[in-house]
Amino acid sequence: KIILESEKKRKKTKRRKRRKVSTSSSESDEWSDAEEEMRSTEGDGPFWTYSLQEMCAKTEFHHPEIFKLMSAKEFTMEYIRQSGLREPLLISDPPAMLGMKMPKSSKFSVQSVKKLIGGDRIIEVIEVKSQGSRQMSLDEFVKYYRGDIAKRARLLNVLSLEFSMSPLGEKVLSPALVRAVDWVELYWPKELRCVDQSSDDLTPFFPKVQHYCLMSVKECFTDFHIDFGGTSVWYHVLKGKKVFWMVEPTEHNLVLYEKWIVEGNNTVFFGDVVEKCARVELMEGYTFIIPSGWIHAVYTLEDSLVFGGNFLHSFSIPMQLRIRLSEDRIKVAKKFRYPFFNEMLWYVIDGVVNRATGRTFLKPIVSPMKRTQSESADELPAEVEANVEETDREVTLAVQETVKYLEDAIVAATCSGLQAESEEGAIMRDDIRKCDEGYGQHSGTSSEKRGRYQREVDVAKETTRCDQSELEARRLESNNEHKNEEKQVNGKRKSVPNSLEMIEGGTEMQSMGEEVSVDMREEESTAKESGERSVGVDEQEDAAEMELTFDDAYIVTLTEFEKIGYRELLTYMRKNMRFRSKMEPLNRITDPDRLLSFFEKVLDHEVDKEKLKLTESNDQPMEAITHVWRSHI
Repeated sequence: KIILESEKKRKKTKRRKRRKVSTSSSESDEWSDAEEEMRSTEGDGPFWTYSLQEMCAKTEFHHPEIFKLMSAKEFTMEYIRQSGLREPLLISDPPAMLGMKMPKSSKFSVQSVKKLIGGDRIIEVIEVKSQGSRQMSLDEFVKYYRGDIAKRARLLNVLSLEFSMSPLGEKVLSPALVRAVDWVELYWPKELRCVDQSSDDLTPFFPKVQHYCLMSVKECFTDFHIDFGGTSVWYHVLKGKKVFWMVEPTEHNLVLYEKWIVEGNNTVFFGDVVEKCARVELMEGYTFIIPSGWIHAVYTLEDSLVFGGNFLHSFSIPMQLRIRLSEDRIKVAKKFRYPFFNEMLWYVIDGVVNRATGRTFLKPIVSPMKRTQSESADELPAEVEANVEETDREVTLAVQETVKYLEDAIVAATCSGLQAESEEGAIMRDDIRKCDEGYGQHSGTSSEKRGRYQREVDVAKETTRCDQSELEARRLESNNEHKNEEKQVNGKRKSVPNSLEMIEGGTEMQSMGEEVSVDMREEESTAKESGERSVGVDEQEDAAEMELTFDDAYIVTLTEFEKIGYRELLTYMRKNMRFRSKMEPLNRITDPDRLLSFFEKVLDHEVDKEKLKLTESNDQPMEAITHVWRSHI
C-alpha cells in the first residue's frame, strides 16, 4: 500500500511539473527551471514511462485493415466523393504521380531548408523528453541536427515551420487533389492571401497551414493528438523513417481521448486505453493522408525530413465541427487552433450560395498590401509638407475673416427686427467666437479644414434662419395677444384701426396656419414615402428571394457527405450566432442572417431532374470532365 501511494505521488508530481514546463514562455532564452528541477530529482528520462521500442513491436497494434494501401491512380476525386476521405491512405508511388512538387531527396537536406528560408528565421523547437518549447534560430537548429549524434544532450523536434510564402514554397507543393478540395484554395478571398509585411513576424491574413517542414532527429516522439480544427493532413517523408499509431475517431474514442488529455495521463500509452490502435510504418518516399479527427502519435526511427500540411474540406464537416467543440471543452489555447476558423466558415457558406445562386454577401475586399502601399503613397516629402502648412495658415486666416463677417451679419439681422438680441443668438455668437479662437490651434490638412469651415458656415446660416423665424413668430404671437385683450375689453365695439389689425392679424394667422398645414402635409408625405421605400426594399428583397434561381448542374453534384455536412454547418452557425460573443458575424458579410437563410434555401432546393436532362445532352459527361481535369493536373 505504501509503495502504491508513493508511486501515485511520484506520478502526480511528475504531471504537475510537466504542466509547468509546457506553459513556460516560448520566448525564454533558457529552458524552464521546472525542467532542470525534474532532471535533478528524477533523472534525464522522458515524461513517458513506457518503452517506445516495445510499442513499435507490440503485436496488438497490428491492424492493417484500419488503413488503406493504394496507388496514385486509385487516389481520384471520384474516390474522395464516394468515400468521404474516411480512412488513412498510404501511397508509395512517386510524388509526381500525385500532382505533388517535391525536391529529390538525394539533393536536398536541412541545409537546403536553411538556404531557402534563411538561417536567421526564428522557429519554435520542441524538447521531446519534457515537451517544453523554446525559440531558436534555424541556423542553430541545423547545426544541432547535423552535429554528432552522441553529443546530442536533448532531443529537439521542429513541427511548426510553415513555408508557404517563401522560396521553399516554390519547390514543394501539396498533392493536386488536396488543393482541389482545400477550403483555403476554394473559398478564401485571393485578396487576403498575403502576409503583413509591416510586422516583424509577417502575420498572415489567411490560414497559413498548408505547407510545413518537419525536421526530427532519431527517437523524437510526439504523443497522441488530433490536428487542429479537425483538419485532414497530407504527409510526405522525404528522408528518414517514421512510425504512426492511429486511433479511429469514434465518439467513444473521442470521449476517452478528452478524458486522457484533461487528466494528464501521459504516463499511459493511449493506444492501450482504446479497443483498437493500428501501427503504420512510413518509409522514405511514402505519402500518408490522415483523415479528419484521427487520433495519432508519431515516433522517429531515423533522422527525418518531412513535408506536410493541413486542410479543411467539405466531405468531413461534421467531424471538423466535432473536433472544434472538443477543443473548446478541453480548453485548447488559441495558438494551437486552426487560424481564422470562424471566418473560414462564413466564406464557405457564401461560396456555396454564390456557386448555387449567383448571389454573394461579401463586401468588396481590398488587399491589405494595396492599403499599405496607398498609405505609404499618402506620406508627403518634407518640402511638400511645408507648403501644406503654409496653405493651412492661409486657410485659417480666411476662415477667421469669414466667421467674423458672418457674426456681424447675424447681429445685423437680429437688430433689423427692432428686437433685443435673443439669448440663443448670444450663445451662438459665443460659440462662433470659441470656434474662431480654436481654429488656429486645430490641426489637420487643408481639405479637412475647408470641410470644417463649410460645415460651420452651414450651421451659422441655419441658426440665422431659425433665429429670424423665431423672432417673427414671437412678434405675431404678441400682436395676436394684444388684439384678443382689446376684443375682450371693448366687447362688440369695433374701430377701423382695430378691424384692420384683426384682418391683418387674421390674414397672417391664416397664412401661418396654411404654412403649418403645408409643413405637416410635407412631413406626412415624407414619412409615407419613407415607409413606402422601406416596404419597397422589403418587397424587393422578398421578390429577389422569390426570383432566386438555382444552378441545378452544380447542386446535383453535391454528395451526401457534403449535404449532411452543410446541414450541420448551418445548425452550428445558427446556434453560435445566438451567442454573439462566441461567434461574431464576419464584418465582411453584409447580412449574416440573410446569408444563412439563402444557404438554407440552397440546401432545401430540389433539383428538377427532367429539366436538367434537357441540358445534360449539351454538357460533357462527368467522366470526360474528370479526364480533362486530371490531364490538366
